[in-house]
Amino acid sequence: MSEGDAPEQELQHRKSNFQRLFSADTFLERLTPHLQSFGITRLADVTGLDRVGVPVVQTIRPLARSNIVSQGKGLTLAEAAVSSAMESLETFAGEQVDKNGNRNATPGETYGPAAAEILCRHLLPDADDKWQETGMPFVNGADVLSGAPVPVPAALVSTDYTPASPHADTPFQRTTTGLGGGATPDEALLHGLFETLERFSTAKATQTHGFFEKTRFDPDQFMDSNSRRLAGNLKDAGILFAAHECPAVQGLPVIWARLLDASASPTSLPFCADGFACRETVADALTAALLEAVQTRVSVIAGGREDITWQYYPRRPDEDLIAFERAQMHRKPAGRPPLSGAPLSKTPSDLARMLKEEGQQAVAVPLMTNSEIPLFITRVVTLGIPNAEGN
Repeated sequence: MSEGDAPEQELQHRKSNFQRLFSADTFLERLTPHLQSFGITRLADVTGLDRVGVPVVQTIRPLARSNIVSQGKGLTLAEAAVSSAMESLETFAGEQVDKNGNRNATPGETYGPAAAEILCRHLLPDADDKWQETGMPFVNGADVLSGAPVPVPAALVSTDYTPASPHADTPFQRTTTGLGGGATPDEALLHGLFETLERFSTAKATQTHGFFEKTRFDPDQFMDSNSRRLAGNLKDAGILFAAHECPAVQGLPVIWARLLDASASPTSLPFCADGFACRETVADALTAALLEAVQTRVSVIAGGREDITWQYYPRRPDEDLIAFERAQMHRKPAGRPPLSGAPLSKTPSDLARMLKEEGQQAVAVPLMTNSEIPLFITRVVTLGIPNAEGN
């Protein structure tokens, strides 16, 4: 791993109700000898590109059919390295889906008259009216609650985003939401489910009029030692942050964190850096969202990702908007009722039931099983439940 300019900031490991099989240091040791076989050529410590001092690592996979550069963040350098490597490994696993000789069928044949309800959340706005009659590859998944086999359009699983991809003309919106990896099948599945719940909530947040004004809260009463340390790093670096509560999903808190330079300068970023997280407690969600927002800053500063385009570097940024957001962040947030939380440990079935209450069936598609490392990667795809409220 190449060294950054700033020393690693050793933060305490986050205490979570969900215990991983290995520590980050041990898991990194087990992963490293295998990275080259997955096409990964380099891990780079880019922490020192920003002044916050929170570990951020980039992973380089030159022949990727998605992003060549992946990012990871953590409370320690090892956590950031594992986070970054896993993001790259997850997309690698998703790229292999199309090599498995998937079954070809139409959505109408597969799901019958309910196809529109089942797939409505994934449809592109300009999808052809006859998409239900269009042949496409399907992969086999399993209902997280029952274990029953469930066919899923391969386009919702594959991470091959090249023009030559068999899904280039798909009627579905393609994302990486629901990809999860870990040292056990449950770790991978929980990762994918938490991310799916997070995106479900943040989608609602973006449709809420006046969201940032209505949902900001004072994080002090919810902070643990890790989030306080992160907040201290940001303050010392001259960076403001605001925490917003997204619509809770069946009691699970979802936090949207925003970072902005406290004062304008030639080197300040001309926008807020965002981070999102869904966790069992507000403290854990706040820590994870702040880490992701820090990662966003470093990723834009580094400029290595293909999906970070010229739009992130406006020649003439909206100075009035930036000044307004800065003034808002300087103000103390208004008092709000206590946020939701679910301090008891959650199993994959618990999270799948939460999605079911939201009218969504959680389907798991296993993408990689490597017992030697060990490494498991799964894709969680949500399908609408016919006649459920919200579909």
